[in-house]
Amino acid sequence: QQSLTQQLTGATVEASDKAGQESGGKFASSMAKKIAVGSVAVAGAVTGVGAALVGTASKTAAYGDQIDKASQKLGVSSTFYQEWEAVLQHSGTSMDKMGGSFKRLANASQDASDDQVKAFERIGLSMEDVKNMSTEDLFSSVINGLQGMKEGSERTATATELLGKGAMELGPLFNTSAEDTQAMIDRVNDLGGVMSEDAVKASADFVDAQTTLQGTLTGLKNKVTADFLPAATDVVNGLAMMASGDFMGGFDLIKEGVGEFIGNITSRVREMITKGGEMLAGFIQGLTEKIPEMATAAADAIRNFAQGFGQDSEGGMELIAKAGEMMVALGGALME
Repeated sequence: QQSLTQQLTGATVEASDKAGQESGGKFASSMAKKIAVGSVAVAGAVTGVGAALVGTASKTAAYGDQIDKASQKLGVSSTFYQEWEAVLQHSGTSMDKMGGSFKRLANASQDASDDQVKAFERIGLSMEDVKNMSTEDLFSSVINGLQGMKEGSERTATATELLGKGAMELGPLFNTSAEDTQAMIDRVNDLGGVMSEDAVKASADFVDAQTTLQGTLTGLKNKVTADFLPAATDVVNGLAMMASGDFMGGFDLIKEGVGEFIGNITSRVREMITKGGEMLAGFIQGLTEKIPEMATAAADAIRNFAQGFGQDSEGGMELIAKAGEMMVALGGALME
């Protein structure tokens, strides 16, 4: 690892020196070298940080995937699902409990009973309006219409007719106004509590990839185990022969099985070493190719920063030098 770091440092310093000379001035070149060395040190910590990021990504992806699957079950967008999940959480319930209500509304929009037609009319919706609404608009309009009714048996009957058992979960929401509901939706968006459609899709794709990987690893494990089964069978049969009195025959069979077992292990280890070497070589090559870009970017940043303070500004030059030292120190700390 030390040898690799030294090689990368040498390559980076060379690239940064060239970038610094091109940007003009010994100061920029010197500072670019310092930043380059620090960037190599930071690169040495990438593996550990990457593992932590993968763990965090897995948790975020699992949440996004749950949103993706749940919203599809209800026939709404992931954005709508998250917004109304926030609203319903304030009312002591959740979107997961609204499945029956969404299904009932969908059926009523296409084939409403006489009682459901009257219920829609009581909240100001005609069947022509209802049939032309999306699932999201219909649910929102029904909730807002019920919020506009006075509390009492008529509102309860209307809610039950249109939403079924889910209406019992929404009592606290009916006692608020449509304006309050919209304010809650706006607030959860303003606070960043709604994952974008792209982020939700990316989460679902990530979880799908994890599932594929898990299935692949399970298949690989089964294949490897199957490869060792003949050797294990020989050992078991050898033990059975020894137990029945055929010691020499059993011993020979056990010896044959153990030899086959060791041969399989040796073959697998060699295969792992070969694959591991290929992966390491690819990682080193990719890192080596990117470090000159990092060094050049660092040199450009230093040059622009210096120009911003003015080349003749003593305080600015000192600040830049301190910033460079801090980055180098940070890189060293991450490598420890």
